[in-house]
Amino acid sequence: MKKRILMIAVPFCLIISLLVVSLTVFSNDRASSSAADIPYYKVESKKLKKTMLVPGVVKENHKEHYYLDSTISNKVTFNVNLDDDVKKGQLLYSYESPELQSEVNSIELQIEKMNLEYNELLNKKDELNVQYEKIERETEEESKEESDEKDQESEEKNLVKNELEDIQHQINLKDNDLKSLNNSKDSTIEKIENLNVYSKDDGKVTELNENPLSALEGNSEPLISIMKDTSFVIEGSATELQRPQIKEGMRYKVTAKAAPDQSWEGEITTISDKPETLNENIEVQEDNTNTNNLSTFSFTGKLDSQDNLMLGFHVSIEITLDEQEGLFIPDSALYNTIDDKNYILALKDNRLEKVNVTTGMANGEFIEVHGDVKIGDVIVEEASTEFSEGMEVE
Repeated sequence: MKKRILMIAVPFCLIISLLVVSLTVFSNDRASSSAADIPYYKVESKKLKKTMLVPGVVKENHKEHYYLDSTISNKVTFNVNLDDDVKKGQLLYSYESPELQSEVNSIELQIEKMNLEYNELLNKKDELNVQYEKIERETEEESKEESDEKDQESEEKNLVKNELEDIQHQINLKDNDLKSLNNSKDSTIEKIENLNVYSKDDGKVTELNENPLSALEGNSEPLISIMKDTSFVIEGSATELQRPQIKEGMRYKVTAKAAPDQSWEGEITTISDKPETLNENIEVQEDNTNTNNLSTFSFTGKLDSQDNLMLGFHVSIEITLDEQEGLFIPDSALYNTIDDKNYILALKDNRLEKVNVTTGMANGEFIEVHGDVKIGDVIVEEASTEFSEGMEVE
């Protein structure tokens, strides 16, 4: 009887031992396998950009347009040619108005004639003054003569005096007339000066209309156009959802389908606050956003360079909305708790440890983290339920 019991107990102990060994081996194999399969990421400092992509087109820089003023004349004489480089203050064209020049010539003849008359009056006045002074001297020398002679000299003196007064009155009238003529001349010369139109800025003549009447003020076709410089500008379009994020001075990168291997950089200079219909020349990006019911706003920007860029190119504008340097990890490395907290699993002393973090700027690929994280830390790159806190790693 005792011999049967012993035979049963021995196999049972062997089974228990084998089961423990098998579980240990299985556990070790699983830990080793998990450690080998863990994707890691080494934390480093990055400069991250948050960007926005909008459509745009290459356009000419600002132009100054000059139109015909028909109240001056309908005929002009150009002083520049198409494609000429001009300087600020350079004469561009002149209105033809021979009547004004004829008027100036007439006024100048009147002034010349009146100056002669004026000078004659002055000479006459000088002669009368000499005569008057002579009479006075003679009167003093002959003070002892008969009274009838005195009366005669006194009468002569009065006549000269009256004539002097009359001459002075004529001089005053001539003086006023001369002033009036000179004012008329100055006014007419000013009108003639207004016949000349000068360039307001340095630039290049890009349009010159040989038919002045088609360039009346208010028409779309100017008499002459001056491009301030030959550089291009970028005109972009943003929806009402994008517009609040765009500000003057923001940097951007431009790419064009016509030159896929190149890119250009620039800066936003002006932004419209008034909505407008999307420019037909601007290519709308294909995405999943329905913009049919959204207002659009235009903006313009300058370029740092424009090598191989051509007028009319349709471009994509990648605007840098924000840029900063910090500790960034892949979005995929972030674990979320049911109470909306965030943490990562970091490798410390051959064990995965849970590290609570807060997040900052993100660009859809990387996200900024703050907390007990430093450069060089090794973390699990792909958050997964297969990896957990306390897992040992060989």
